Amino acid sequence: VALVLAVHDIPLAGHLERVERDRLVTSLERDAFIMAGRAEEALEAGTADEEPILRSMVTRYQRDEDVRVAIIDADGIGAVGSDTDIVEQDFTNRPEVVEALSGVPTTGERFSTTLGEDLFYVAVPVLSGEEVVGAVRLSAPERVVSDRAASRVRGLLAVALISLLIAVAVAWMFARSVTRPIARLQGATDQIAAGALSARADEHD
Repeated sequence: VALVLAVHDIPLAGHLERVERDRLVTSLERDAFIMAGRAEEALEAGTADEEPILRSMVTRYQRDEDVRVAIIDADGIGAVGSDTDIVEQDFTNRPEVVEALSGVPTTGERFSTTLGEDLFYVAVPVLSGEEVVGAVRLSAPERVVSDRAASRVRGLLAVALISLLIAVAVAWMFARSVTRPIARLQGATDQIAAGALSARADEHD
């Protein structure tokens, strides 16, 4: 059973991790485009930092998803953010933001000197017609994304372990049912060997 589980689950675990990671990336891209749509008018009017609905949406999203959100104006300056340090911060030194402000959505990983660790990001342009009026960036430490993807693998390993334990329990019960009569016969022969010549094994058992 252990061999079958290993042959089946090791390739499946890698596949599940890739699928879950792709699903997370797609989900973040979708959320970024939704936020871009909601921020379009405010960014175009230059009033994004005065919109309580935008701030509430960004704060709630960070709380629920554990993802940092930055809504950035056309000049690359933070207009609304899930953290206070995002507002008025210059994002033009972030390559993903530069790409988004050029009209190209981008997803990837890079080392963040601010965080001191690898960063996962999704950055999409905010469009008003054909004009780029800003960008939305969602970011999180890469380990957060990896942990979410690995959670599916942990679930698979838990199922495999339960399957193995059930197999061991069933095998032990089956083995006991086979060896119990032999053990009783051995007990009777031990008694005879010890001199109890009247000892008998139950022929029905």
